[in-house]
Amino acid sequence: MDPGGPRRVADRHVSEGKENVKKKRLLTGITLMVAAALACAGLAPLTAQQGKGAPAPMITVLNPAIENKMVDRIPLSPRLDTLEGKTIYLVDISWGGPDAAYSVFEEIESWFAQNIPSTKIVIKRKAGMYTQDDPALWKEIAKNGNAALIGISG
Repeated sequence: MDPGGPRRVADRHVSEGKENVKKKRLLTGITLMVAAALACAGLAPLTAQQGKGAPAPMITVLNPAIENKMVDRIPLSPRLDTLEGKTIYLVDISWGGPDAAYSVFEEIESWFAQNIPSTKIVIKRKAGMYTQDDPALWKEIAKNGNAALIGISG
């Protein structure tokens, strides 16, 4: 048994964990510096090795400047004062498979039934993959809903 008791053992484990994190960060930093040095080594000028009249080496450079202005920002919708009597859509965007969100959405629906029973919960699956738009669903939510939780779960 450690004379310092369980607290001292826990403190030692926390200290060892912090040391491991420091070692990993140091090793990652060194690895990145070596990788950067190796990558830059291939970009050194070749002028000393080139003969007269030889073409200069060509490299491609991407310009990080934004050519267009950023899109206009639309402010967030105002928060609801209450959820009493409201309709909330829970929208599965099909990320993670067809059943990834439903178990969590059903738990949310159950919570509302027990705690705020006047709130109507509508669970919907967005058409297509998560990267595709679903204008018909967005129109339905805008017409019939007061709020929506759109995303993933599971």
